[in-house]
Parts: sequence; structure tokens; C-alpha cells
Amino acid sequence: MTLGRQLFLAFILLITLVIAGAFVISVNNTRDYLAAQLESNAHDAAVSLGLSLSAIIAEDDQVLIARTVDSMFDGGYYQQIKVLSHDGTTAIDLLAPINIEGIPSWFMRLMSLDPPLMSSLVVDGWTEWGRVQIRSNPGYAYEQLWQNFIDNLILALVAVIATIMIVAMLLRLMLTPLKSVEEQANAISNREFPIQQKIPRTLEFRSVVNAMNKMTRKVLQMLEEQTMVAENLRKETYTDSLTGLGNRRSLMMRLQLMTNENDDTRHGALALLKLASLEQINREHNFNAGDEIITRMGEELLTNTDPQVYLIRTGSSFGMIIKHKDEKEVDALAAHLMTRLSALRFSDAEQIDFHLGIAVYSGTENLQQLFSMADMALCKAQQKGPRNYHIYQPDRGLTVKSGEQWRHSLEQIIDRKSIELVFQPQQMFAVAGTSHYEVLARFIDSDESSIVAGTAFPMAERYQLATGLDRVIIEHTLAELQQPWCADKSLTLNLSMQSVQDLLFQQWLEDELKSHPGLAQRLVIEISEQQFLGSRDEFSAFMLRFRPFGVSFSIDQFGINSSAFGYLRSLKLDQLKIDGSFIQDLHDNMDNQFFLRSLTEIAHNLEIKIVANFVETEAELQKVQALGMDGAQGFLIGKPQSAGGA
Repeated sequence: MTLGRQLFLAFILLITLVIAGAFVISVNNTRDYLAAQLESNAHDAAVSLGLSLSAIIAEDDQVLIARTVDSMFDGGYYQQIKVLSHDGTTAIDLLAPINIEGIPSWFMRLMSLDPPLMSSLVVDGWTEWGRVQIRSNPGYAYEQLWQNFIDNLILALVAVIATIMIVAMLLRLMLTPLKSVEEQANAISNREFPIQQKIPRTLEFRSVVNAMNKMTRKVLQMLEEQTMVAENLRKETYTDSLTGLGNRRSLMMRLQLMTNENDDTRHGALALLKLASLEQINREHNFNAGDEIITRMGEELLTNTDPQVYLIRTGSSFGMIIKHKDEKEVDALAAHLMTRLSALRFSDAEQIDFHLGIAVYSGTENLQQLFSMADMALCKAQQKGPRNYHIYQPDRGLTVKSGEQWRHSLEQIIDRKSIELVFQPQQMFAVAGTSHYEVLARFIDSDESSIVAGTAFPMAERYQLATGLDRVIIEHTLAELQQPWCADKSLTLNLSMQSVQDLLFQQWLEDELKSHPGLAQRLVIEISEQQFLGSRDEFSAFMLRFRPFGVSFSIDQFGINSSAFGYLRSLKLDQLKIDGSFIQDLHDNMDNQFFLRSLTEIAHNLEIKIVANFVETEAELQKVQALGMDGAQGFLIGKPQSAGGA
């Protein structure tokens, strides 16, 4: 029970007792007064009648005596008049019934009035002739007492109701600061940090509110400092200070992950761009001029590449990791970059010399082979002369689909719902056994060949078909959640940003969740950090719509983007999945360890779980646990397997 309710009930109980006591006293006083009046009236009437009879008793006129007694009795104020002779015999005995209408019998029993029989002597000269006895009729007294009871009861009820309203209003005014403190504490637990602007006048409440505001500022400052430390560390370790692009270390981490056999990238490219005239510019002008050229080149690359292209700069070279693009698309991108970059001028007439070498990745090359191919392509470009590019394309004997062929294949997959789900376990260290799996989709083409999601979705997004694929995956996932093997399991599925932004898809998903009550609590929706950063508001609105159903939310591939992650404070995520590039050889990388430790502390302060992805060795797993992370996923934990195997 709340403090306000306790105080309210205590005040009401106290006031009720006081009013009830006053009510009882008032009614009893009225009863005592009426009883005394009945007794006094009977006494006065007895004396008066005794004197009247004494004046006429000598005449021995029985008719006159009877008329005198009747005249007093007929007034109706007396219940009984009795005239007794000197020997005790009854000469006259008049008795009237007590006529009481509209008064409950329980009231008369509770407030009983029993008027006494008052007497007076009747004398004949100096001789006692007899005695007169009179009892007042309590009927009128009962009527007055009942009316007094009703009036006092109404007054008491009005007083109680008015008191309740006044006490409730006063308590609300008095306890409003405490309610604000409670809301502030709940907001802090929900990863919000409001400051109370209205300071109460009551000294004690003012102290409490000021203390809460001070604590809120301290907690917010602590989180901001932790976030700033982690962000600065990431920038220093993985970002080029001049251009804001990634550095060589981040390039190597990305390439190691891309060439790992667990990655879903099946086609893409590595591009190396070399500035040939940078040394000459530095000699003839100054280093500031060289920095200006590098900065302009970086800005031009950012402007003319899409988010799927990861850019780095080291020295006089730029690197680009191009994912999910085939040879034709890579060639078109290279030609476009050459046109844009060739237009750059150091001075009004002086062009900038550069060369671009590109190695196309097929999913089979290792890291060393990919770098060798890119170096060979760069050498070929340099042989062609300034501002040239070359694409190294080994003969793989592969058939490349055209755009229309891709569209047709994806439409058939959606129509036939030809999909195969596999499930990769995710181990949460606080839970025994495997309670969580990530859903991985493989699409079956018309020729029975398998297309992984990493290949299908970039093409589906290009042709506005990603929402259709997501619907098929969700339908199959909800069906699996109802299977016996998954009765106590949670499933994570990745959603495309096209679906997140599609209001029709949102309505469809809402209807699906309503038709499958209870499943949403075991469903985790995940998007990549890169997708989120491009559509923060849309994803926040999506979360707001589906969180009431019990759906949890996660961000995948977290940490690889150079954007600040202070947004975590307001996003209210359930889980962050660390990009695998930070996990590989984590036990030997002190920079990554320090960064991930700081990130884990920030996430835990915001009640967000941290899961390490691509964990493949015992050493990596031990280090992940030592850093305080909450879970792990990767081939060491378990390979993707069918529903039967899971």
C-alpha cells in the first residue's frame, strides 16, 4: 500500500471516529433531554391535576372528577393517568396506546424511552383523599429523537464526504513531490534521466528532490563520460584522424571477417586507391596542402559511394570494401568514381594523379590472396597511366544473373515460399543449456540451387522485394515457435529496413502477432547497426509499436561504424551483438579488449545485454566471459542446423 493511501486511510479513520463520536454524543444528549422533559411534564401534570381534584373532591361529584381527568388525558400527551383512593383502590385508570408511525422498531429498541410514573396527593382539607399518577406519552419524544437522529446523520455524512475530499486534495498537493520522485526513479530504471524543474516548498521534500536531481546528473554524467571514453578509444584505434574514415587496422578486421568462411558475403570487391602526386604536392607546397587533397578525396569518395561500401585511409592510399555487388556493378562504380575524382583540381589547372586497383571477391579467396589480387590490379592501373583503374577478375567459370533474372527468381521464391530455415545457437552465460537461436534463411531457386540471405537480400532491396522475403521468413519462424522443440526457446530473425519502414508490412505483422498470442514474447527482431544509423527514427517508431506485444529488439554488427553510440541511452534496446571483427583473436588484442570492456559497462548500465558474434576458439570465449559479456554465438557454440538438429 502506498504512503499516500496509508495517510489517507489514517486521516479518514481519525475524522470518521471524531464525527461518529460527536454524532453519538449528540443523539444521546437529545435522548437524555427528552427523557428529562417527559419526566418533568408528567410531574407538573400530576401536581396540577392533584390540586384541581383537591378543590372539587369535597363535593363528591364523580362526574366532575371524571371530566377533569378526561380533559387532561384527551390532550394526548400522556400515556396513563390513574387516580387511586386512600385505600389504594383504583378510582380512575386511563391508558392510551403509543402510536408511533414511520419510526423503525430497531431505533426504538436502541434508543428506548421509558418515562416514569409521577404521582401527586389529592387532599380533602387536611385529610389525604388519594393519589394521582401520570406517565407521559413517549410517542412525540420518539418522533423528535428520530428526526434529530436523521438530521445529525446527514450532517455527519456530509462532514465525512467533505473531509474525504479536502484530505484527498491536501494529500495530493503534499505528496506530489514524492510522486515526481517516484516517476523520476522509474525513468532512471528505464534508461531515461529527467531533471525535476519544480522544487517543492516543503523543506523535507525539497531535500529529497534536490538529492534525486543531483544523483540523476551524476549518473548521466558518468554514462556520458563512459560513452565518450569508449567513442574516443574507437576513433583513436579504428579511425583516421584526418578524414574520419576507417584506418588500416579497421580494414584488416573487416577483411578478416569477410574472408572468414562463416560470413555470408559471396560476392564483392576490395579496392585500393593510390594518390601518386601527394609527395610532390607536399614538397612543392606544404603538408597542409597535402592534407587538403586527402580530405577532399575522402569527401568525394563518401559522397559517391553507398553505405554498403566501407572506406578507409592510410597514408596516401584509400581502401574500399565493396560488399554484395557483382562484377558489372563494381565496374560501373569504378567508372563513376574515376569521372568524379578526375574532376578534382589542386589548383585551377593542376589535376590530381591517382590509380585505382580492384580485386573481385568470389567467396573463396583468403585474406592474403585478396590483397595480392588488389595489388596486382593497382599495378595494372599504374601501367595504364594517370587516373586509370583496373579490375582483377580471375576466371571462375561462374554464370552471373542479370537484373531481370534476379527479379524473376526472387518473385518465384516469394510466391512459392521456397525457403529453408536453419538455426544457430546463441549461448547466454546466465542460463544453463541453449535457450536462444538465430534464424538463418536459405532460399531455394527454381533450379533447386540455394541462395543465402546475404546474397538474396541486397538484390531484393534493389527491386523492392525485401518485404516479401521478410514475410516468408516470419511466417516460417512463427510456425517453428509453435513446434515442440522450440516450446521454451526464443528465436532472433533479421529484418530488412524496407520492412521496418513499410506501414503495410507493420500492419500485417501486427495482425500475425495478434493471431498467435504468446509467441511475440519469444521473438527477437534484429537489424544491423548500419541499417539503424540510416533510419533511426523509423526503427524507433517500429520498436514503439511492437514492444507492447512483448517483442525484443537487437542490433547486429555493432561497433564497426564510426558514428557515436550515445543513442543507446534513449533507444531502450534489449541486446547488442558485437561485430565479429572485434572478436577474432580477441585474447591477443588489448585495444579491442579495452574497447569492449568499456562498451559492456555502458550497455549493462543501460540494462542491455551484450553478445559476442563469431566466437570460434576457446581462448576467444574465455576472454568474452572475462570481459563481462552476457552471451556468445559462433561455430564454437554451434553451427547452423535444421530444426530437427536444434
